[in-house]
Amino acid sequence: MKVIMICLDSLRADYVRYMPFLSKLKGTYFDKMFTVAPYTIASLHSIFSGLYPYQHGINGYYKLDKFKGKTIQQYFKENNYSTRADTYNSVVLTSKFFDEYSTYEEGKTNLTKRHIKILKSIKENSFTFIHNSDIHVKLIKKKIKVTPKVYKSYVIKIDNYLKGIYPYIPKDGKVIIFSDHGINLGEREGENYHGNFLYNITLNTFLFMNLKKKRVSYFASTIDIMPTVLELIGIKSDRSLLSLKKHRRIYAETGGLHGHLASPREHNRFCVIDYPYKLIYTVTNKETALYNLENDFEENINLLVLSKALKKKLLERFL
Repeated sequence: MKVIMICLDSLRADYVRYMPFLSKLKGTYFDKMFTVAPYTIASLHSIFSGLYPYQHGINGYYKLDKFKGKTIQQYFKENNYSTRADTYNSVVLTSKFFDEYSTYEEGKTNLTKRHIKILKSIKENSFTFIHNSDIHVKLIKKKIKVTPKVYKSYVIKIDNYLKGIYPYIPKDGKVIIFSDHGINLGEREGENYHGNFLYNITLNTFLFMNLKKKRVSYFASTIDIMPTVLELIGIKSDRSLLSLKKHRRIYAETGGLHGHLASPREHNRFCVIDYPYKLIYTVTNKETALYNLENDFEENINLLVLSKALKKKLLERFL
């Protein structure tokens, strides 16, 4: 079997509608995935380990050497698969158990040509991970705030990247396309694109797999990508998304490098989604917010400012 994972860094789920190529691909599309951390380092290590940041050790920007946990690539190696990864920086994902691990220079590499070359070299019984960070690098290098219109143009280019590389994916390959986190385009003040807050604009991601065609809108976590991928090679788990039939409870955490109450050394913001409710708690100032995502997915109405009786009833749901 040939398994290919493709990460489209910093791609918001609600902007997939501007990607005609991805939207027309035949397969299973999950539109209510939620990352466990809205920044790449913690997010990818969670996706590849099936663990939350507080479990695998990278629960802060300065804990890159603290990772612990068994990874997807380790499982593949144990099952006699070759493993390869291509990303933009060695800190975003552990290189352990990859036979080949390469990095490229962001913003100066033609990723379409680079990844076509990798895809053409795929052999039987292999696991391949390729990472496109073209949106990410454009955001961090911009000296002015990127508008939704400009961001949309970035997304369209990523769709063209997919259109360019997809014909070179082996016909019998199992493909997993996903995003590691979303982006704040000015909807919330106090955050520089992502990493500081836990609102849905940075948490809501997506997942595509070239399996039977269907759309799944149940809430699910990106830590369940790992057991889903492993099920493809016969490693069963009750957390696999292939058996998703109801909303799952979601957990996420972050700290942030910059912005309001940023805490880069250790995460200070946490949230739990128990559909339809979402609770966000900030340790630093003990701020709490509760939203009903069924009718307020944009999180405009904090239910905890309502009556004390309702506040107590809703909070009991999470205790």
